Amino acid sequence: MTYKLPAIRVKNHVVWKNPNFDPPFILEKGAESPLGLMLALSKEEIEKPDFFLGVRRGHCRTSDIGRITIADRSGRHYHEIDLKGSGCLTGESHIRSNDEFPNAIEWQSKWEKTTMLDHVLTKKTLGLLDLSRALHDAEHAERVMCAGIPTDRILAVIALDELTGTHDHEISRFSIEQWKKLWRLNPDFYPAIAVRAFTVKARIADVITGRNTEQHRALIIKAKHQTQEGHPGCMCGYLEWMVRSVGTHLGRLHKSGYSHGWMHPQNIALDASLIDCGSGVSINEINRLQLESDIMGNPWSPGALMSLNWLQHRLIQLFPCDARRLRSIDVRNFFLENHQTALGHMIDIPQRWLREKLPDPCSDWTATA
Repeated sequence: MTYKLPAIRVKNHVVWKNPNFDPPFILEKGAESPLGLMLALSKEEIEKPDFFLGVRRGHCRTSDIGRITIADRSGRHYHEIDLKGSGCLTGESHIRSNDEFPNAIEWQSKWEKTTMLDHVLTKKTLGLLDLSRALHDAEHAERVMCAGIPTDRILAVIALDELTGTHDHEISRFSIEQWKKLWRLNPDFYPAIAVRAFTVKARIADVITGRNTEQHRALIIKAKHQTQEGHPGCMCGYLEWMVRSVGTHLGRLHKSGYSHGWMHPQNIALDASLIDCGSGVSINEINRLQLESDIMGNPWSPGALMSLNWLQHRLIQLFPCDARRLRSIDVRNFFLENHQTALGHMIDIPQRWLREKLPDPCSDWTATA
């Protein structure tokens, strides 16, 4: 579910613009953009906002502009625009999120211990996005798209010239250099906003957490309707199409020379797009372990197969009339078959991938009906 929170406009300038789009809002390189927005923190900002941004549970540093349909120069249509790096929200982890209203909280840089007595200010900053990371993700998304892999696209990267935050127990607005002098930001960190476009923004994680079953059904039915050209209209057809499509897209990503690096329910959209592909590493660094991590998971990320298995269990809960047919779908074999076809059989499937039983959905991730 999307909620609305007040936002304010801060000084900014556009440092990168996607040449494959002509968006309907001002995004000229070097100029200030009206999309340089941050979630409001002070009482004055909340009472007199410049804009209202949509926010969702489990999306800790992104806010939605709303539904705006745009197309790239190849004719691909995108229907949802968000701002990544626009401030910090409660419910940072989707694993621990619940149905409560998400609220804006202050961004915060992390300190890491280096010795018994010394700590260092890192570039890890809750609620904000680093400029270098935004530029990397923007360019990598275009490479991924050219390889035939649906993903989120970055329309522009906006560098922020100031931020609001707490100083002397009050909310103040300072330049980035002033925050660095106050040791609130790493000297090498420069905050930015990535303006992203999605065909469908809702992810598997959005329908397997929380207890709002009606909202979950609505998200799935909407995604099924938007993708109905690729599958029969029934829910079983949608699930099989999702499994085969994610397998194909991940296989193409591996064949193009990259791993995803963070494959979990938050990064698989309900239209089978792979989100945040910029976390992966290049072909020179890929080995069996990283491919296996994308598919079978690791201690930090459950992997594509587990994510799709959880989606299958959730569809059985939400659509009991189709439960029998949904259970009959062999998620593992459909996925691996399409992954290997797209990959071109460059690797042999380890036998244990075929034998291992996928665990039942974890209670931390799976919604209760």
